Parts: sequence; structure tokens; C-alpha cells
Amino acid sequence: MTNIREIGFWLSDTLLKGGRSKEEINRQKEILTNKNPEEVYLAQVSMLQSILKLAVSEIPFYKNCDWKDLTSFPIVNKDVIKGNYESFQNLKYDGIALKTHHTSGSTGTPFFIKYSPQKITANHASLILHNSEQGYSLGDKLYYFRAWNKSNQYSPLKRFITGLRMQDATASDKNVDSFIRRLKGKNNVLLVYVSALVSYAKNIVQRGKTEKVKGKVKAIITGSEVLTDRDRAFLYSVFECPVMSRYSNEENGIIAQQVSMQTSSFRVNTPCVWVEILKMDSDEPAAPGEMGRIVVTDFQNDAMPIIRYDTGDLSSYDKGGKYKDSIVSINNIDGRAIDMLCSTSGEQISGYHVNNLMADYMDSISTYQLLQKSLHDLDLKYVPNASQLDTKKLLNDLQHLFGEGVNINLIEVEDIPLLRSGKRRYIINEINKA
Repeated sequence: MTNIREIGFWLSDTLLKGGRSKEEINRQKEILTNKNPEEVYLAQVSMLQSILKLAVSEIPFYKNCDWKDLTSFPIVNKDVIKGNYESFQNLKYDGIALKTHHTSGSTGTPFFIKYSPQKITANHASLILHNSEQGYSLGDKLYYFRAWNKSNQYSPLKRFITGLRMQDATASDKNVDSFIRRLKGKNNVLLVYVSALVSYAKNIVQRGKTEKVKGKVKAIITGSEVLTDRDRAFLYSVFECPVMSRYSNEENGIIAQQVSMQTSSFRVNTPCVWVEILKMDSDEPAAPGEMGRIVVTDFQNDAMPIIRYDTGDLSSYDKGGKYKDSIVSINNIDGRAIDMLCSTSGEQISGYHVNNLMADYMDSISTYQLLQKSLHDLDLKYVPNASQLDTKKLLNDLQHLFGEGVNINLIEVEDIPLLRSGKRRYIINEINKA
């Protein structure tokens, strides 16, 4: 079956895409595996200048910037992009249907990023390369843990070709048992939220089912949240396979990834992004070892260039992690955390289910924060947007998610305080917290 899927992938790439995926994989691999830092740097500078030049000539928001000087471009974030959304669009794609990616992460500020065909190909190639470094081969079964709904489903054909298995992130007994039943053979790779898989692993251990998963997983790749040494050790003890952390977002794709369990550093995805670490209180570069804001420039998305984008995350770099003005490796990422929630019956609910639900209210809610005070009591603070909020529908949706008997208090506010990372913590569970 693995050979059939792999053959099918390369055949479809050749016949339908003219071999673009293979070409892009080879391009990225050449840079990622190049041991000469000067050659990697020159390749990065060339790609950086290309996207900056395009932005100045094609993107209204950047028309007054100097493409030869990255620092002439302003630092942007979700609020800036949302407030100037049309000005970030490449006019040459006007009237052309483009793929959009919804993003919220841990900020509670949802919006959409448009991907050009070039960006889609680059992201796909990057995923294949980074997954393969952790033991994944085309045709392996890739279990993707997330909050699934009708808007993010993969087609049966795509699931067959890629080997992708959609796994609900909520660790109910039903979901865990379904996962164990599907976990056949040994060619399985898990792409997960840390909190979700830790909950799965605890369920597996508590119910005495550890032997059913040992030896069946080749690698675990975590994302969206911080992977602590404690969680890594626990997951390793349950699944007995490498556990690596990936730093990515919907806006840019893969930004950096750990390549060894013996180090906490993340290698930057140099073929696709340029990373800066800026001071907490200014836009000046942070010094080696100094905690700062992660700012990313994407080389590939010519439809909606994301330049000097403040991700809302924090990190630092060691002296050897920077070559000239390009940061090539960063330390642990701070600012990526999300609480698990509970239904009225006591079952765990991934906070990402709330994220998906709230995406339907983008026109009415600018920012939100959900606080679970008890199994039956929730506060939802929200900053209103331009459109009128359908409170009845929102309450019904939340009640359906959390179960019968839940009391939901909707609170309209002018703003929600930021964390030190610059993010707004949008999910807070105060149950059992003194």
C-alpha cells in the first residue's frame, strides 16, 4: 500500500503539476542540507530581495518601502493585517480564486491568509521534507490530531493518497479507543498538539492499554504548543519513539523544527522564511541569549506577502545561531499554550474546538476570551466587530459543544489584556486551579 501511495503522489505531481512538487522539494532540500553557511545565506538574501521587490511594486501596503532595506518595512501583526486587509493583496490575483487559511492560534484574533499556488507548493514540499527527517515516508499513515469540522475536512481521495488520518484532538474514551483500533502496523507518524496527545497518553496509561500502542509509532511531531522536557519524557515512555517539536503557523507554514531530542534548539526553515528576534520594547535586534519577539518574513506567498510579521511568540538565539544578519536556529519558543476544557459530563474538550467554532463569528467578534469557571459555568468576553452578533446562535453553538446544563455569560468588553508575549490568552480553564 505504501508503494501505491508513493507512486500515486509522484505520478499526480508529474501529470497534473508538471513536477513542481518534486522540483520544490529538491530546491528546499539543497538549502536545508547545505553545510556551507555562506551559500545558504546568499540563497536566503536572494529570496528575501525577491519578495521585498515584489511587495513594493505589487502590494499597496508596502508601496513606500525600500526593497533594498528590510528595516524600512514596518512590523505587522494580525491586527494590522485585519485593519488593512485589502492593502495586503497582490492586485495581479484580483478575481482569481485563491486558497485561504484560517488562523487564530492562541491570540483569539481570527483572520484569513490567502495562499498563492507557489506558496501551496512550497508548504507541501516543506511538510514532506520536515516529516521525512523524523522518519516519515510518503505512504506512511500520518495521524493528524486537531479539532475537525466541515470546513477543514480532507477529501477521501486526498486522505488515501497522503495516508492522512483525521483524529479528533479530544481525548474521550471513544476517541482514544478509535485511535488504538486504527493504529495498525508500524508505519505510523503522529502530528499533534502536545496537550491533546498528553491527554490521550494519560487515558491510555490509566486504562491499561499501553501495550497496544508501544512499537507502533515511528515518530511524534508536536506543534502549536510548547513541548516541555516532562511531556516529552512522558510521551516517549508511552509510545517509545522520537518526540520532536515543530514551530509553525497558518500564516507562514513551518518556521523551525527540532532535529534532535538531545537539544532544545530549533533549526530555522531557511528555504522558506527569514527570522528576526527583536527586543521586547523596541524593533531593534535582540542580543544573543536575550529573550525577544519572533518576527518572520515569508519568501513564498506572492499573493499576500507576510513581511516582518510579529508572531506573538518569544524566543532567543545563541551566538552560533546567527550567520551575519540571518538567524538560522532559535531556542525554545515561549507564548504557545492552550488550556484543555471540560464538558458538563466531565469529558475533555480541546480548546481548538472553540477556535473552530468562533471562526464562524469573525464578522461579529474581533477578539475573545473564554473562561471556564466550573463544569457548568463559562464566561465569554468578546470585543465586538462591525456586524451584529447573533447571540442566540452563539449560545446554542457553545451549549452544543459543552453539553446540557452549561451556563454561559456573554460579556462585551472594549479590550482583552495581552500576555507578555503580545498575545491574548483566549482559553482559560480555572477548574481545580487554586
